Amino acid sequence: MNEPDLSLAEDRGNVRAIHGARWPDRCVVCDEPGTVRVRHRGRYNERGVLLLLGIWSLFLDKRDVIEFGLCAQHAAVRRRGAWLLVLGLTLPLLASLVLVVSPTGIGPCCFCVTPLLGPVLMYVGWRRAAPVRVVARSEKHIWTTAGAPFALSLPQAPPWE
Repeated sequence: MNEPDLSLAEDRGNVRAIHGARWPDRCVVCDEPGTVRVRHRGRYNERGVLLLLGIWSLFLDKRDVIEFGLCAQHAAVRRRGAWLLVLGLTLPLLASLVLVVSPTGIGPCCFCVTPLLGPVLMYVGWRRAAPVRVVARSEKHIWTTAGAPFALSLPQAPPWE
C-alpha cells in the first residue's frame, strides 16, 4: 500500500515540513503554478527568549532555509513589500536631513510624521515580503504559515506527530 508523502503536510491551517523538505513548484499563497522560486531564511525564537532578551535574541534564534514557489502576481507583491521595507528604513533618515537643512517651517512637520510613518511602512513591507513565516520549530519539523488554498491542498498531518 502506498503511503502519502508527509514531508509537507497541513497541520491546523499551517504547513508542517520536515527540515530540508522540497516544496512543490506551486505558489504558497494561491496554489497556482509557480513561476518564481524563492529562497527564504526563516527565523524562529521562543517567545520567552524574545521577551527576556529583546534584540539580543536575534543572536540565539534558529534559522531554517525554505525554498518555495510563487506565482508572478505574488512575486510582484513580495518585491513591492521589499521596497516598502527599504522606504520605511530610509524615510526617517531623509526626514532628519530635511529638518537639519531646511530653513523653513517644513522641518518640524517632517520630524513629527516620519518617525510614525517609517515603522508602519516597515511593518507592512515585512508582512508582504515574507509570505512564509516560521511559527514553530522542533528537532524534526518546522511549522510555517502559508495561504489557505496551498495549505489545504496538502495531505493532512497525522495527529500523533
